[in-house]
Amino acid sequence: MQTFKAPIPSEPTEDLVVPKKAFLNYLHTYRAVITILVVAAHVWLDWPEGSPIALIIRIIVENATVMFMFLAGFLFQYHSYKFRYKDYLANKGQTVLLPYLLISVPIIFYRLYTHDYGGLILRVYPDFGNYHAYQQVGLYFLHGSHMIQLWFIPVILIFYVCTPLWLKIDRNPKWYYLLIVFFIVSLAIPRTDLTNIPQMFVHFIFPYLFGMFASHYQRRFLAFSKKYWQPTGLLIVALLVLNFIYADKYFAPLNFIAKVLFCGYLLILMRKFEKLASQLVWKMGELSLGVYFTHYYFILGIREGYPKLTGHEMPANLFYWFACAIVTIALSFYAAMGLRRILGPKSPFVMGTRLDFQPKPIRKFAFNIIKR
Repeated sequence: MQTFKAPIPSEPTEDLVVPKKAFLNYLHTYRAVITILVVAAHVWLDWPEGSPIALIIRIIVENATVMFMFLAGFLFQYHSYKFRYKDYLANKGQTVLLPYLLISVPIIFYRLYTHDYGGLILRVYPDFGNYHAYQQVGLYFLHGSHMIQLWFIPVILIFYVCTPLWLKIDRNPKWYYLLIVFFIVSLAIPRTDLTNIPQMFVHFIFPYLFGMFASHYQRRFLAFSKKYWQPTGLLIVALLVLNFIYADKYFAPLNFIAKVLFCGYLLILMRKFEKLASQLVWKMGELSLGVYFTHYYFILGIREGYPKLTGHEMPANLFYWFACAIVTIALSFYAAMGLRRILGPKSPFVMGTRLDFQPKPIRKFAFNIIKR
C-alpha cells in the first residue's frame, strides 16, 4: 500500500498553536462524559408503553454517537499534520479492529450455542437461524449486530479507510461548505436501522466533518462557543423540550440537532471546569474504549441475573435504571482497568486502550485503587 503523507503547512495552523497538553486534557474529559452517556443509553428496562420517564431518558442519553463522531473528527484533524495513511491504518487495526474481533468471540459463541441470535440481526435476516455457522459469524462481524454497541465499529472503520478524502477536504477548507449539504443528508437519512452500515456511515459524515471543522478553526470555534454558550444552552433545552412534545413525529431530527449543538457546548463546559475533574474522570477517559467494548456484557449479566436472584423481573423505574447504569459503568471501568493491568503493554490489542495524553498533576483521589 502506498504511503500517504500529509503535507506540512508552511505556517502553523490553528490546530498547532494551542498547547497540546492543555488541549488534550479537557478533550479527554469530553471523551469520559460521552462514554458515560453511551453506557447509560444501553441500560434499558422493560418500561411501560408511553412512559414519560423512559422518553426523557432517551432524549438525554441517546445519540451520544453524534458527539463521539465529532470528537473523532476533531482528533483526526488535530493530529493530521503527522498523518501517514499506512501507519494510521496499522494503528487502527491494532487498537480498534483487533479488539473488536477478540471481544466479539464470547458473545458470538453464546449466540450460536444458545440460538439467542438477537433482534438486530433477525430484523434484517429473518431466516438467520437456518444459515451455516460461518455465514452467521461473518454477518455478525459485518453488521456488528451481536452486541448492540458494536454496530459502530464497522462504521468507524469505513471512516478510517476514507481518511485521505477527509484530509483533502481539510487541506482545501472551502470544501467545508459541504457541511451544509451533509447536515441536510443526516436529517434526511436518520439512524433508524443500526445494522445498515452504509446508511449509518452516510448519516454520521456530518458530525465527523463538523469535528474536523471545529479543530481546523478551533480558536474561532471555541471563542464563538464561549461567547454564545448561554444562548446555545437555552436553545438545546428548548430543542429537548420540543423533542419530548413531538417525539412521535420528530424524535430523530430534533434529537440529532440538539446533540450537534451539544458538541460545542460540551467542549466549553469541559474547558471551564477542567480543574474540577477528578482522577476518576481522567481514568474513565483513559479507559473509555475498554469500557465501551465490555459494558454490554455486564448489562446482559444484570438482565439475566436479577430475575434468577429475586424471582421477578427488574422494576422499570428511574431508581432501578440509575442504579443499573452506575453499577454497569463501575463494573466496566474496573474490568477495563484490571485487563490493562494484567495485559500490560498488550492491552491496546484487546481493549483498544492507549494513553495518548499527559494528565496534569491533580490532587489524590480517595479511591487509591485506580492509581496505575
